[in-house]
Amino acid sequence: IELDPQLALAYYNKGSALDLQGKHSEALKPYETAIQIDPNFAPAYDGMAWALHNLDKPAEAIEWYNNSLILDPLNYEVYNRKGITLRVLKEDEQAVECYKKAIEFSMKDSDLQSPFLEAYDNLGSALTDLG
Repeated sequence: IELDPQLALAYYNKGSALDLQGKHSEALKPYETAIQIDPNFAPAYDGMAWALHNLDKPAEAIEWYNNSLILDPLNYEVYNRKGITLRVLKEDEQAVECYKKAIEFSMKDSDLQSPFLEAYDNLGSALTDLG
């Protein structure tokens, strides 16, 4: 940040580091700054969403996930996290659709050795809860 205060990635990384330390409230400002610097930087929207999820603000988080997916519509990790947040809101059917997209899009990622296993696990839990 000191070297280049206009680098959105630096603020995103700061927010991520704070999130990993459990400092979710403190993470919001760096994510906001990253978005102000580069409104098309999808990871910052996702970071903001996950921080809000962890602050027990799932409805707000969904809005940020949606913004992230507008910018990066094939991001399977965002679909998976959105599904997790939808489950908190008791929106299991919507969560199932998110998990299915996470699995579908992960299969197109040649860097993965296998489909996104966490999404499979989450999908199974959601379907079990739906009956």
